[in-house]
Amino acid sequence: MELDDLERFLVIAETENMQLAAEKLDSSSSVLSKSLRRLEDSIDTLLFDRQGKFIRINAAGRLMQKRAARIVAQARQTKAEFLGLSCAQSFKIAGPSILQFRWASVLSRFIGKRYPNSSINLINNYELQALNQVIQGTADFALITSAIADQIPAGIASCQLGNVQMQVAAASNHPLIQQSNRVSIQEVLNHSFAVPSISPYCGEARGVGCDGWQNQIFPRKQNIVVDDYSILSQIVRSGQALAYLPDYWLRECSLVQVEISDCPHEYHEQILLVSHQQEVVQDFLDS
Repeated sequence: MELDDLERFLVIAETENMQLAAEKLDSSSSVLSKSLRRLEDSIDTLLFDRQGKFIRINAAGRLMQKRAARIVAQARQTKAEFLGLSCAQSFKIAGPSILQFRWASVLSRFIGKRYPNSSINLINNYELQALNQVIQGTADFALITSAIADQIPAGIASCQLGNVQMQVAAASNHPLIQQSNRVSIQEVLNHSFAVPSISPYCGEARGVGCDGWQNQIFPRKQNIVVDDYSILSQIVRSGQALAYLPDYWLRECSLVQVEISDCPHEYHEQILLVSHQQEVVQDFLDS
């Protein structure tokens, strides 16, 4: 059983498509087919069901996927420990863009100090996909919220990065900001909001507002719907609408918090870093 074959297998298992896996690995389908056959022969077990040109991972393949992810992660970490700073490594960090916006630079700085010759690939996807990529061994780290913490399997490390506090954001020239330091919830609801149609964390529509706002209790004027947060922020900066945004987004985009005097509801998310590489996670937590 060769480490290279395990690494290729993980990509094949993720895609269940030889051509797509070959494109991801900058290889060829024939090379991957030989690698997969070699791995299957080494354990005398078929890992995929073949259906003409199509392949579907089977129960043995799912088990191997979990084992291979741990083996590959441990091999990479061991190599780094023995080769030290001279070891060139490539790290993949997966997670929603709204979380990467805040923590990608922090993680890349930490990894750069620990492994000066490393390269970093930021993968933009929703949190469950990011977690699954770590589980399946196709990403080294995932940024997720505590909402799916119960889906982190045993043997995978996690640590708390911090909390996201949602705030009503406005441009400095918005009438609410000009009006007073603190306003009532009714005054806020008199103005238009720019809102997403899906959660920026999980990619799904939620029972509450997709940005965490309690629409059923405090119904807003949702005049502008946009899922790209860079566009949403630009609309807020133009003064056309308010938005419910993470506290760090306000700081980075030079927006102003609308302080509400009589709203009991607060929404926040706890953010976690997840990885097979337990020692790296612990080092990050201690740094």
